[in-house]
Amino acid sequence: GGGGGGGASGKPRGRNLTQRLVVSLEDVYCGVTRKLVVKRTMSCTACNGKGGKRLTKCQTCGGHGQVIRAMRMGPIVQQMRAECPQCEGRGSAVRREDQCGTCHGERTVVQRESCEAFIAQGMRAGQKVTISGMADELPGTSAGDLVLVLAERPHAVFDRRGGDLVVQKQLTLAEALCGFTLALRHLDGRILKVASPPGHIVRPGEAKRVADEGMPTYRRPFDKGDLIIEFAVTFPAALDDKDRAALAAVLDKQKPSPAVALAASLRDDDDSFVIDEAHLDTVPDDHRYYTAGGGEDGADGGGEAYDSDEDDERRGGHPAGAVPCAQQ
Repeated sequence: GGGGGGGASGKPRGRNLTQRLVVSLEDVYCGVTRKLVVKRTMSCTACNGKGGKRLTKCQTCGGHGQVIRAMRMGPIVQQMRAECPQCEGRGSAVRREDQCGTCHGERTVVQRESCEAFIAQGMRAGQKVTISGMADELPGTSAGDLVLVLAERPHAVFDRRGGDLVVQKQLTLAEALCGFTLALRHLDGRILKVASPPGHIVRPGEAKRVADEGMPTYRRPFDKGDLIIEFAVTFPAALDDKDRAALAAVLDKQKPSPAVALAASLRDDDDSFVIDEAHLDTVPDDHRYYTAGGGEDGADGGGEAYDSDEDDERRGGHPAGAVPCAQQ
């Protein structure tokens, strides 16, 4: 990551640490505060980052922190300055008997610290969340920032396409011909009751939309995309003459799809669910479908240097997806 410049203490600013944070579709739909435990390399406070009680001049570099090395390039011998391997460029060393009992002469220690990352509604894969001052803090420098690059975990039900949410639903032939009402559990826990328009026949592969039930827009959470429902229709394997004559009766005997059965079981006086009536209309021909992914920053981080607390604090108290790291 980046670095440089001076911190509030006047010390040179250390490098930023970039890491990957996996979030669920529920996280970026509802917004969530993720608790993390970060492993940081910190200047040892017991010896003030010196490594021991008494420092002595490095015998290898004479206290300069650099050594001169001769490099032969064909007939030419060049002298080049390089960091002293003995004192690692510090110019001083600590005798074994004088080493700090905490850092054992290394000048730094590894600590675990807790922090919080707020994932805003509508954020996308590749966007970054910056936590100030939570990167490594080496001796003589101020801490850089921890930069979390979001990676979105695929969802089992919904497919995010830009600002829209796309879901596939299976209908029986009776439901496709005669109409249906299905129940769909949304990412925030609400149940949408979706009914086909009266007299409308749903064709295989047809898509319908529920306006304003898609993803919230980043920094404008009340501005939402659409929920697109793509339908598949299950047809009977074959029909004979008798079946064709009694087609309506045959269709009425088919077992309803699970979502339709759930809708039929819901009662208006049942307060165990949040039930909203949703209106379906036809997806316009010019409605754009976006490709999945495509973060705004288009960046990707390195490995994961944090642990999850698993006690995510989500808006509205909805459960959070797991973070792929150890618990606090």
